[in-house]
Amino acid sequence: MAKGLLYFARNSAFQHLIKIGKTTLSTFEKRGLSASNVPEPFEPIAIFECEDVDWVEKKVHEQFKQFRHRSQIWNKTTEFFWSGCVEYAKTYSRDLKGVKEITNVLTEVIETTTSTGEKQNKRLPNTTFEMVNIPLGSIILFENDPAKKAIVKDKINKVEYNGNTYTLSQLASNLGGGGRVSGSWYFFYNGKRIWELRPDYLDKNN
Repeated sequence: MAKGLLYFARNSAFQHLIKIGKTTLSTFEKRGLSASNVPEPFEPIAIFECEDVDWVEKKVHEQFKQFRHRSQIWNKTTEFFWSGCVEYAKTYSRDLKGVKEITNVLTEVIETTTSTGEKQNKRLPNTTFEMVNIPLGSIILFENDPAKKAIVKDKINKVEYNGNTYTLSQLASNLGGGGRVSGSWYFFYNGKRIWELRPDYLDKNN
């Protein structure tokens, strides 16, 4: 029996599929998922703490095996499932023994510079629109560019851009921000960088 995380992750390069996998790490690392030469980064859509992650993953995979993706040459892709099952699979996972959903307490990484000029990654709670008091329907701008505006779609991190829905970090990556820094670093609201609207940033700099 091993403790770990069961995760549901989406990749914008193949949005019809969901990756349902596991890790025995104590935190979810997107970089590890995206190291397999895939064209876009994976983004988590649900994460569960599990007392026995091997058992939980096996139960979920077995329960939804009819949705498992097979390639055109009928190769089975073990951890990829058709996205139509995702809400049912999340509900099923929540009801399993020893499982706790932690989707809304995910952390994000931002690159910082120490007093000696050394680059380091700092892990902090995810920036959400609710945290920084940005209402639904608000306009935010990539790099404060009026030609690259997105519309806030929920209280967490969903935005609409050119008729499509993305997480903030997905869209930042698509628009050229890259994957190392949080999407809230690249987007601005009313002329201010969203990252700098965080309460922990304001407390530190006031």
